[in-house]
This record gives sequence, structure tokens and C-alpha cells, in this order.
Amino acid sequence: MRKKILIAENLTKHYPVKMSGLTFSKELVHAVNEVSFSIEEKQTLGLVGESGCGKTTTARMLLRVIEPTAGQLYFDQSEEKINTLKSHSYHTNMENNSLKKDFASQKKEIDFFSYPNNKLTKERLKMQYIFQDPYLSLNPKMQIRDIITESLIEHHLITKGQKDQTAKKYLDIVGLPQTALFKYPHEFSGGQRQRINIARAIACQPHFIICDEPVSSLDVSIQSQILNLLIDIQKELGVSYLFIAHNLAVVFYISDWIAVMYTGKIVEYGPAKKLYQKPLHPYTQLLMSVVPKIGEKKDYPSLNIRGEIPSLIDYPKGCTFYNRCPIRQKACLNSFPSLKEVEPDHQCACFLVK
Repeated sequence: MRKKILIAENLTKHYPVKMSGLTFSKELVHAVNEVSFSIEEKQTLGLVGESGCGKTTTARMLLRVIEPTAGQLYFDQSEEKINTLKSHSYHTNMENNSLKKDFASQKKEIDFFSYPNNKLTKERLKMQYIFQDPYLSLNPKMQIRDIITESLIEHHLITKGQKDQTAKKYLDIVGLPQTALFKYPHEFSGGQRQRINIARAIACQPHFIICDEPVSSLDVSIQSQILNLLIDIQKELGVSYLFIAHNLAVVFYISDWIAVMYTGKIVEYGPAKKLYQKPLHPYTQLLMSVVPKIGEKKDYPSLNIRGEIPSLIDYPKGCTFYNRCPIRQKACLNSFPSLKEVEPDHQCACFLVK
């Protein structure tokens, strides 16, 4: 059994609604709501959904670029330590100060969201981010060798004298010539810039990389090259990916597991092959209905979806897909269905899926 490199539990992020100036109302934007998933070593979890469903917010919480409202994150920790921490959490309700202090101390060592700044800086080097826009994510005033090695020098992992040698190594891995060392970002195409972004990410030798729609702004012919490069890097370096996209065809190509997200919640979760062959949730079926299949019959009906996405401020008590669901029932208005296993390793949040 593979080790789980990352375990996220009940990730939640709410934003106060700004009224004017520095004044905020009591209303909240429910951007992400109790999202849970795990990623194993050398595997890829695809996170898919419409724009605005909370994919990027979830990703940024994993790096603590955005601090969560609630939730726990365990990164590169043994399951034994995690279970011990959970068992000790029971004692926090008791009036025993020594037990509470012991729990708080353990939490700072195990829960990523509780890390002190010095530990956070060290551990975050093992987690890197590949941005969506290859043009805006590179400093136009820096040479490529400086872009790739900046974080390594900042954290004293290499000396300035080792900069060129290190940059050449990672340029070679991503398929760029050594002549790129002294050039600037504007001298490269979009696909080449994304290769530079990937080189910068893997230079820190991370265990986990977040790929936030890394091919959405590239030509179709270039997309396949970047996807194959990411797969080759995973095989060679053994990294794990969280791959975010709204294009299901791209996600199925690279992912081992897929989580489907809608209005800040995961509505379906399972192996990529199962989700591709037999999507269970009506929203996943909607996403799959626009993916072309040549010479194959679909195992699910063609859906005629109408209606509006619910407000993330006036958040509904029931299923958030109710207004657009073709098989909805009155029971769906009362509560949101929990994510339950309906087939081996295949989870779905729908009352009507058995």
C-alpha cells in the first residue's frame, strides 16, 4: 500500500462580504465547505469543476497562501502519528491543562495548519505550485537561471557559484537548451515558459506539486507535450500532483483519482477510470456529456440541464445542485447529501444514487 503524502480533512474557507471601505457585513461567501481528500505518493489527484467552484481556493489553502477557516491538513506524516493526534483531541474537552498543552504541542508538529513560521518555511519547500498563466508567473526582469534558482539560493540550498550548473540540470529535464540560461521570459513561447515554470517548481526537489490549470492557456498541440512532461517527471522524481482543471479530457489523461467539485463541495470522488466509464452524480454526468467520445456509447443519459448556480452567500441548506438537477426530489431541499461510498472506492454525494 502506498503512503499518503497529503491528507486534507474538512477544509473550509468563508470570506466576509465587503460593504464599503473597511466595513464588512455579517454575511459570508462560502467558498469551500468541508472538503476532504488524500493523495498518495507518486500519484495524481485531479480536481475538476466549473470556474468559481473553489478549486484554486482549495489549492492555496494547502500551501497556506490563504489561511483556512477550519480544517486539518497532514503533509508527509505517518498515519500512526495522525491517529495518535486524533485520539488525543478527545481530551481537549476535559478540564485538564496538561493534556491540552500536550495536544497543542503535538498539533504544532503534525497539523500543517498549526505549524509555527520556522517549521512552515522549511516544510513548504517540499510543496510547489505551477501557475496557470505562463506569462504573468515569470518575472520579466530576471534571467532564466535566476528564476529557476532564486528560491534555492534564498534558502541556502546552493551557493551563487552553483547557480548556472543547477539551472542547466533542470532545463535539461524539462527539454530546454542550455542557451536559455541568460535569456529573459519574453524571448520564449507560452509552452516554453510553462516548461520554465515546471523547472522552477522541481528545482526544490518537492514531494508534492500543485498544477493549477497549467495547460488551459496553451494550444492543444502544446498541451499534450506539457502533460507528457509532467507524467515523465512524476515517474523520474516520484512527485505527487494535485492537478486542477475544468477540462475533463485533460484531467482523465493525467490523473489516477478524480474529485469533482461543485459550489465549494466535493460531489463525486473515485478512480479516474471508474469516473470516466460510469459517472454517478448528475453534475459529473453533465461535465462528461460535453467530452467527445469517438466510436463509444455513453453509459449515462444525455442531460438537459437548466437553472442557475446557487448563491454562495445565501447558501442553501439542501443539495446545491437542486436548481439544475433533472432527477431532483423534494427531499433534496432539506439537507446536503454526504459523500458516501456507493461502489468500491467510488464515492458520491447524491440521495438518488444507490
